[in-house]
Amino acid sequence: IMASILRVNTLTDASSNNSVPIATVAQGTAKSWVNLDKTASGAAARDSFNVSGTTDNATGDFTVTFSNNFSNANYSVASHGCRFHSNEGDFVLANYYSSAYSDGQATSFNRVLSTYASSQSAFDIHVASMQYLGDSA
Repeated sequence: IMASILRVNTLTDASSNNSVPIATVAQGTAKSWVNLDKTASGAAARDSFNVSGTTDNATGDFTVTFSNNFSNANYSVASHGCRFHSNEGDFVLANYYSSAYSDGQATSFNRVLSTYASSQSAFDIHVASMQYLGDSA
């Protein structure tokens, strides 16, 4: 089997009407993502990419650990979640922050807390989906 490398600066469609620089593709692609169930034992991941594991820290508190680190902790996190049969109303998925644990976002992991918006009490979310965009190490 012969290995090969394709070296290009720009990708263009067959009609040459639409093109995109390779740098845009590399920078704009999610480097990691996960869909997990926090109500399952251990905050079980349903599916993921570049995630070595998930940890159930406490009610509403979980950590996503990356297989390959980011180059710095300034990556972007997009998240979505849902809780079935809830009368509490709106909720928030946010980076974990407390005086004892100052930063939930590091090059090797992202610690997340799910809370109700009104009471700010933590709860185990049924569906949590996070996408991570940034520079790989």
